[in-house]
Amino acid sequence: MKLNLDKLLGDVKNDIDITWSDVSTDKKVLEDIKTGIRKFDRLSATENDYTEEGSACRYLLFNYCRYAWNNCIPDFDSNYKKDIMDFVIDHEVSKENEKKL
Repeated sequence: MKLNLDKLLGDVKNDIDITWSDVSTDKKVLEDIKTGIRKFDRLSATENDYTEEGSACRYLLFNYCRYAWNNCIPDFDSNYKKDIMDFVIDHEVSKENEKKL
């Protein structure tokens, strides 16, 4: 799946209230986005669609970026533990259902 990282960058910045634009800010947020995508794709063992409004992966990614922006990634893992586990379980159930078809 080809992601539009520029669009995702704009969406994340809007969500976490970064209203300015400069190269160093964009670079940091983009690296946080890429790190978050790798994390959630690895956890779900699939490429997720982070552009889908209201999706669990988008919700987790945006909140991951908020915590990363504030240098609080360890807090993200503990504060979103239930959401992360639900996300992983949903993917596992979907994979099992696909096998049955």
